[in-house]
Amino acid sequence: MKPFTHFTQTSFFGRPYEELILCFGLEENDLKGKAILDCPSGPSSFVAEANPAGILATGSDPMFYRNPDAIEKLAY
Repeated sequence: MKPFTHFTQTSFFGRPYEELILCFGLEENDLKGKAILDCPSGPSSFVAEANPAGILATGSDPMFYRNPDAIEKLAY
């Protein structure tokens, strides 16, 4: 039996900025000037849209250590 954490394929998905703000009941003005860690961020647009809005957002994801070709090989 393979261990639970062994994956042979990966689905790489993310949520758009607006959806995350609504999902967690956040107010953009309350986040301005604050540091936010988006983890796992995946291909979410949160960091890309939050920083221009004045939110100090950083994205991290365990998949980011792989290059795009390696990630594509894991996808199905």
